[in-house]
Amino acid sequence: MIIPGIITLTLILAPWWPAEYFGYMTTMGPGALYMSYTTGNVTNLRMPATVGTMNALELEPNTDECHTMAIIACGASNITTIVLLFLGMLFSVPLKPILQNESLQPAFNLAIPALFGGLVAQSIIKSKKQVGLYLIPLAVCLAFCYLTKVDAAYYMLITVALGALVFYLFDYRMQDKKKE
Repeated sequence: MIIPGIITLTLILAPWWPAEYFGYMTTMGPGALYMSYTTGNVTNLRMPATVGTMNALELEPNTDECHTMAIIACGASNITTIVLLFLGMLFSVPLKPILQNESLQPAFNLAIPALFGGLVAQSIIKSKKQVGLYLIPLAVCLAFCYLTKVDAAYYMLITVALGALVFYLFDYRMQDKKKE
């Protein structure tokens, strides 16, 4: 039952693994990379802190100065994360009765769908010409859900493959238009 999920994740992440190693190692250096991998959230927190520090100090990548400042930036990012989590833990206890109030529950139940809906809507609004690129994989996925007896574990794999094909064909068509 888990084989389709493993195949899907492997196909999605396989190109990322070597690129992550070469891209992160030259930017962050071994010390900051080790610290980032042990504490987690490299792409969203540690790498932006490192790159921001390098840009602010105008350091050359892959130098000793760059790697030293990357360790300091990652350490500061780790400390900031720990302090924020600690403050969230402290303030969540006194706010628990307010947050669990029945009148607020509909807002909390709909918060995540509202956030994701806003993200998708923004990406569609920005590229009105590419709306079909979002709708075609969605329509194919819905067709598989309701019109076939394909196991639900394969939906993600099918959607990724069809989405990649649609985006490839669109990009190929755009490249041909640029050549003309």
